[in-house]
Amino acid sequence: FMNDVDFSAQSTATDLVATYFFDENISSTTSVLYAVCNRVGANAAEIVKISMQNSNFGTAITTDTAERNSTVPFGKPVRYLGAWYITDTSTIHKLTGFSVSANDTWATDDVAGGTHLAMINHQMAQIKTGTGARILTENAEATSEAQWASAFYPGDRDEAAADLFSISGLMFVLKKSGLYSFGIKNERTISKMVFEDFGKWRASFDNLPTALWKGGAVLPHPSGLLYYTPGEPFTPIGLEAKESISGIVPSGVTEFEIGRYHGVAVAGDYLYTVYQPDPNSTAALILSGYAPGAFPTNMSWQVLGGITLAGNADDAVHGIHATATGFPENSSEANPTLWFTDAAAGNQNLRYIILDSRGQPLRGRANTHKTVTSGDAWMSEIYFNEPQEITRVVVYAEDMASGDEWQISAVYNGTGNDVNIGKPIIAPGRHERPVMRRDLYRFTLHIKFTGTSTSSRVPPSIKRIEMWGPERRQ
Repeated sequence: FMNDVDFSAQSTATDLVATYFFDENISSTTSVLYAVCNRVGANAAEIVKISMQNSNFGTAITTDTAERNSTVPFGKPVRYLGAWYITDTSTIHKLTGFSVSANDTWATDDVAGGTHLAMINHQMAQIKTGTGARILTENAEATSEAQWASAFYPGDRDEAAADLFSISGLMFVLKKSGLYSFGIKNERTISKMVFEDFGKWRASFDNLPTALWKGGAVLPHPSGLLYYTPGEPFTPIGLEAKESISGIVPSGVTEFEIGRYHGVAVAGDYLYTVYQPDPNSTAALILSGYAPGAFPTNMSWQVLGGITLAGNADDAVHGIHATATGFPENSSEANPTLWFTDAAAGNQNLRYIILDSRGQPLRGRANTHKTVTSGDAWMSEIYFNEPQEITRVVVYAEDMASGDEWQISAVYNGTGNDVNIGKPIIAPGRHERPVMRRDLYRFTLHIKFTGTSTSSRVPPSIKRIEMWGPERRQ
């Protein structure tokens, strides 16, 4: 279930997309979230401040409006020496003195702005189109121009950086031409190209917000969702890595593999991303991937729900953020929440999902929550080596409330026709539905859910589905 946050009363522009987020814990029961929003198709940006305390959780706060606006786009922020620094192409903004009920403390100085900021160990780094990368003097004030070292050039100086991040003491710059690395060795700054295949993909988002995970980085690249650790080749971990959905899908079935990824976020062993199945459409999905252990291979993916993007342009990348500093359900327990832009409820709107204490989307029976009132899922297509006769489907349903319905349907032999299998299932327990199909050699199962309850509850589920052929007499 997705909760809405309307910030139209706190912003001065429309068509805003949250590219980045950052959060700050003020006390044991008080915290704030900041959504760094860039305007689609225009050189304008705003930072939306949101209360994360229980009494007014998810409320956009009208404070210091002029200080958090910019006439140019914002880049990736960073926390350094107890303050947050947000760069735009004109200057660096410093944020301190955080408050829920009063204005924060903002400051800018004579430092030239940049594209992105990041930390390399305990030092701040910056990259700017047309200038290059540079590193701040140890423990120096970032708003003082004199404290920044001379610039050097990871890749083409005039090519915009899509992201800047650090792994194991090395800085990485992601550009359309490739992935570059730089760092300090023997008191000298060195840089080199790490991966040049990206140069084949020129049409991508202006920003590609990555996420650090399990000792590496997850990159939402146009070629797929890629996992990278220094010294190793890139590993595809997204939907495109699932053999069961590779190739052209059967006629009539929803297709996922042709899309592109927006931002990514991490919560424990769970990875979240905004996925756009059709780059020409504003319809997108919130995906959750699970990968226990040290290396994210063979990930299990599920769709949490659909959203509407605020645009399709290169500057319309939609970020996503998981934070554990908020108090969405009570003032004594901090539950992780997942944040992202959704234009379905307006062009100045954020949404959030409350996760469980481990950061996973589903919660235990004692920790009930609201569920969506509609959804559907396609199963992988089954091929039979020889024609089969299927007489019935057996479904085991659980935790259904009044008004819940599961409708089972199928596409037979690749015809593209989605045919209902019997009447809807409206109660928990074991249910049989007749199929009575002969000469069946391809079978794609489709499950559709509708409900009416908007109360917090244990979510309804289908625990098992069985296909049966004709019973033979003994």
